[in-house]
Amino acid sequence: MNLIKFSLLISFTLFSRALLANEISARVIFLKGQGVFQSAQGKLLKLAVGQTIKENGLLATNKASVLKIEIKGQGVITLGPESRMMLAQEDVKKPPVLELLAGKLRGTISESTKPKPGEDHKLYIKTRTSAMGVRGTDFLIVHNPKNHVTSTVTFKGEVHFYKKQDEEIYESLREDLDQKKKKKIHQAREAVNLKDELSGYKKVTLKPGEFSGAYPSYEKAGAPVKINPQQLTLLAQNTDIETGKKAKVIKGKYSMSNSQESNSYLVPEPPGDKDPDEGNYDSKSADGIRPGGHLDLNTGIYIAPPADAPFDERTNTYSMPEELGGINSATGEYVPPEGLALDPLNGFVGLGPDHKGDVNISKKLDELKKLTGPFNKKFSKAMSIFKEVSRLDVIGVVNYRFTTNNYENYYGEPRAITNTETNIIDGKIHGGFQLYHSEKWLIYPKAHWKTIYHEKDVAAVKRNDTLEMMFGWENHFKHYLFNKKARFIMDINFTTQYMDYRQRQQYDFFTEDSGVRFSERFQFNKNHISDLYYQIRAFQSYHDPNHGNIHNVGFKHRYTIAQKLDFQVGFEHSVRKEQWTANRYKINRLEGQLILPDVFRKTDISGGYTWEWHKSKYEYDTSARRSDDPFALNENIINGFMYRANILLNRRLGNFWKLNALYEYNRMRTSSGSRNKAFIAQTWGGGLTMVF
Repeated sequence: MNLIKFSLLISFTLFSRALLANEISARVIFLKGQGVFQSAQGKLLKLAVGQTIKENGLLATNKASVLKIEIKGQGVITLGPESRMMLAQEDVKKPPVLELLAGKLRGTISESTKPKPGEDHKLYIKTRTSAMGVRGTDFLIVHNPKNHVTSTVTFKGEVHFYKKQDEEIYESLREDLDQKKKKKIHQAREAVNLKDELSGYKKVTLKPGEFSGAYPSYEKAGAPVKINPQQLTLLAQNTDIETGKKAKVIKGKYSMSNSQESNSYLVPEPPGDKDPDEGNYDSKSADGIRPGGHLDLNTGIYIAPPADAPFDERTNTYSMPEELGGINSATGEYVPPEGLALDPLNGFVGLGPDHKGDVNISKKLDELKKLTGPFNKKFSKAMSIFKEVSRLDVIGVVNYRFTTNNYENYYGEPRAITNTETNIIDGKIHGGFQLYHSEKWLIYPKAHWKTIYHEKDVAAVKRNDTLEMMFGWENHFKHYLFNKKARFIMDINFTTQYMDYRQRQQYDFFTEDSGVRFSERFQFNKNHISDLYYQIRAFQSYHDPNHGNIHNVGFKHRYTIAQKLDFQVGFEHSVRKEQWTANRYKINRLEGQLILPDVFRKTDISGGYTWEWHKSKYEYDTSARRSDDPFALNENIINGFMYRANILLNRRLGNFWKLNALYEYNRMRTSSGSRNKAFIAQTWGGGLTMVF
């Protein structure tokens, strides 16, 4: 009997696996030219009509080839010429995940099929710069790996479209450059993260006839606009993504005026040497992109109608002039002006001196180049110094501050409270280099130089003039927690600090410390990002005769409440132990910050409150001080509490500069021996920050 039960169990298991295998298949239903499939194990298979694909892997077409596959229970996916796509379908409980690496993809998804339980979409598609969620719809996607532009047009139904953060884009590029192994895609994990990205406020919804693009350096995907109605109709009919077919070119029926009004005719504008001036951009689009333009299927660039284009109330689009090219009447492809080509990195370029009709090409090109405008500004600057090449991060800060009460900050402990106002100028430059990237590891050496100068020529104040130098590096282990991206970071720092505490008009050796910080950074979803950490620092002070250790443990959590409102909360417990003096100093810190990004145009505001509880055990021996130290009195604070309110305003100037202003209010009550002390310090200031 037991043998019969065991046999039935084995049979049922094998039958169930066979059923699941049948569910997770894709079948080739059309092939023009050549198409290949490479499995996750590296096995290469030449495709033919009727073949079934039951594994994860890479699908690719060559020049002039078209491949159609039917994903069981989903619909039909068409790959155009010179296209590459990753397919992940092994988990029947999750929607299939496609990653378009290059080229053109057409999707026709069944309207009758329902999403998997717990899912909002039937199918997920990603590129390096974007994420898309599909229900029952018909759409076209173009991804160009040269300019990292993703553009999509919806013909039927809806597509949810999300532009990835720049740092994620840059990091994926560096990973591809540094690691040797072939790219793989994890369906279940990707489905969880794509669902999360598409549930945020930064996604846009594309309805029939609408276009949007995801471009590096833009905060989110472009607001949806309608493309040229004739091109939309022809592209919808071109279900095989046929390209290169000779046919009549449909052009606009009017010519551009010779006005000098600025216009961004390419969206996004490829990088160039000039940084165009901002101007007024009259448009029907929320992002300042005029509807009615042409989409180039090779570069992903949208050619927008010019400033003087007539508006058609019937279609709610602007007309395109004949000078900006036309569309192929058979395929719907964009056709550049005679003698010109549209390059993904250089915009309109000439085809060369041998091309027919080249006499007027230079003149025509010059005329087109005059049409520049504000929309390309950020993209142009970012692309011109594209960070996957440099890998260098630089932050420079220069601040001016006025404070009503200057004091020394000794590892979080207020000392030498002067009750004296002073002007402060401080500067810092921090540099880091992303030395190595892979899917699991990041190695990041870094260094900074910082200086603080006090204007008040009073000994108690001038002693706090500071020069600080740091060298360190970070090792990041990238992994997944709750199926979401996370990383474990080991941060090692060596810091030396100089101060003019002897009033010799020179920086004397003050303290040095070395430390290591372990942190786990993770997220429950795109709206919640958490950081748990522990740090130990070994320090040696030349101001006081002591050395010892500092232990810090804490957490930070940032929550995106709404499109223009974030909340950050944090807690830290810090203990400083001095070995020679047996002194102990403990600080408990709780803080909350409200962040309002883009509350005004290019302006962020943040403000919050911090509470600190200070508890100390001092057995201080003043005789241990150096005889030439002018501050031989006991300056230390024994016990107390501090609270701090602050507000910070950042105004972005271009791509790399920020103008900031701040106000801070500090109040502390404490006991020092038999006396109670209280002090208030208010600080006003502002400065300039450069972020590269």
